Amino acid sequence: MKRVKGWEHKLEQLFNARLRTPFEWGTNDCCIFVADSVRSITEVDISEWFRGRYQGRTKAFRLLKEFARGSVAETMDRITTKYGMKEADPGSLLPGDVVTMKVIPLDPVAGRLAKGVTVGVQSFTKGAILSPGKDGLVLSIQPYIHKAWTL
Repeated sequence: MKRVKGWEHKLEQLFNARLRTPFEWGTNDCCIFVADSVRSITEVDISEWFRGRYQGRTKAFRLLKEFARGSVAETMDRITTKYGMKEADPGSLLPGDVVTMKVIPLDPVAGRLAKGVTVGVQSFTKGAILSPGKDGLVLSIQPYIHKAWTL
């Protein structure tokens, strides 16, 4: 994947727009937030298969299972392979690069279904990952990163 000219400004605009936007399945959940971040940087929609197809937890996890026979981690493995995103050392990530990470889930049922793994985006602060939360974006400092990919 290739970063387009002015990607930093586009990513910053997205982060600012979502700063206080609550988590919502299908519009501002972890997967859609990551896809929107990648799209702002590369103009490629890595969630094209999912976008607009779900609005709740049950349907979201049904689609994850259908797409990759698994949950968030398996889906990200398939998507990153499809779009040529290269696995990277978490310490070398640029803003907008993607990670799967272990978290305390916002929704215990979703946490169980996702095996405690979610996706997030490297922020403009080294070692800090952004993902949607109940009241807006959550900044996780030095989270346990399962895998990382660079764009």
